[in-house]
Amino acid sequence: MTMHYSTATVQSLNPTHSIGPWPLLYGPQQSRRLGFSLGVNLLPAEEKTCNFDCLYCECGWTPWMNAPWTWFPTLEDLEETLKENFPMLGRRHPSLDTITFSGNGEPTLYPEFPAAVDLVRELGRKYLPWARLAILTNGTMLGEKRLFNAIRQIDIKCVKLDAGRKWMNRPREEDQLTALLPVWAKIPNLTLQSFFSEGRFDNTCGEWLDPWIEQVKTVKPRRVQLYTVDRSPAVGTMQKASLSTLTRIGRRLASEIDTEVQVFE
Repeated sequence: MTMHYSTATVQSLNPTHSIGPWPLLYGPQQSRRLGFSLGVNLLPAEEKTCNFDCLYCECGWTPWMNAPWTWFPTLEDLEETLKENFPMLGRRHPSLDTITFSGNGEPTLYPEFPAAVDLVRELGRKYLPWARLAILTNGTMLGEKRLFNAIRQIDIKCVKLDAGRKWMNRPREEDQLTALLPVWAKIPNLTLQSFFSEGRFDNTCGEWLDPWIEQVKTVKPRRVQLYTVDRSPAVGTMQKASLSTLTRIGRRLASEIDTEVQVFE
């Protein structure tokens, strides 16, 4: 069974879902997978900017893949924001676990991403030395050497790899997953994060699960995190995968590959 959904079709399932402006820094907030986390949003504040259009994205639908350079915050904006807020955050939040590149889209689309990583890492070490640097990325840009090298400098590297990728993530350009898997395999201590749902958008059956397991085997990540709907998704009818289903998938994966498997309900 092949599933294809146009943007018009899936938008009609939840036509009112939208996001508000995202600041350069947001949080800190408790994350299921990253602990007490401070978010860094390098993308345009009021426009989701991504090369995926995932059915479950909490940021809604993707209007922009290639946003104009002038829409992005500058490195000067970032440095000013970090210097203004990091000292205060260090005093208020000594229990901060992570500083995470995330936000309203794909962080590696930021035009000066390697320089941004260097800047956040430098000022993070100065004002929040106990917090680890993290990223949530779909990994599609890591074929570019400068971005691959920047990612390697980050402590916690989380790459999205979902079963049923073509219809669940809906890449906005030709998907190069086959070429990307060996690239991801070269990233040390990599975490793969995989979303599952049941019901109308079920990607837990063998048709989608079997090839996904083979893809995970190719990457050989340090760990795999399985999760399901937690916040309001782009498709309002998206159904959570049950804990028993996630556990079943996790046990099967652990039996076929030597990696740590974590399940988040």
